[in-house]
Amino acid sequence: MAIVIMLVFVFLSGCTTTDSAGIPIIEENETLSAEQTANSLLTGDWSSGNMTNGASITYSIGPAGVLKDTWVFNGTWTPGASENGTVSYLVTYTDGTVYTYYLTENGTVFDDGTGDTNYEKQNGTSVAGDDPIVGTWVYKGGDFSGSLTFDADGTVDESWTYYGEVKYEGLSDNDVYVFDVNYPDEEWDFTFTMSSDGETLTDSDNSTLHKV
Repeated sequence: MAIVIMLVFVFLSGCTTTDSAGIPIIEENETLSAEQTANSLLTGDWSSGNMTNGASITYSIGPAGVLKDTWVFNGTWTPGASENGTVSYLVTYTDGTVYTYYLTENGTVFDDGTGDTNYEKQNGTSVAGDDPIVGTWVYKGGDFSGSLTFDADGTVDESWTYYGEVKYEGLSDNDVYVFDVNYPDEEWDFTFTMSSDGETLTDSDNSTLHKV
């Protein structure tokens, strides 16, 4: 009888308890328990909604920390000066920022103002008689994707998607979860912080996002 009682005791002492969300609590390793909780809360889609500058951000985070983030901007465009076979186009974004893009007069080479011409116009996105800029220009270079759509009515919709990885770093002094965000281009790396209740996510630009 004593042997049976001892076996039951050993079995129960080896069981792992769980919290209210069903996440294992490993009592002898509180750091791992916090990591499991944080990663569970982080997984999903987070959205900024429309921010004051008119942009919006969506972070989609998979269970293995795979990150896809999409930035959307809106504005209006007007044609500018023509010089040496190139036409400039001024885009005014919702926050008032003005940026200049360039297009050759035959409408074939699109320059985003940095000298990068890795853009290709999608077939069927413009019609005869439109300004050559009208249509969707898709970015073809780099470890990310993007597009700019210039509509005939003078509006611009711009979208960029980046891919990276999120790793749990630990708890901060004020009990928020801290994550390290890494991209193929190390210059883009930054940090996420998430409230302990999993309600809000803040990036290094102080953009606040909520789970959707």
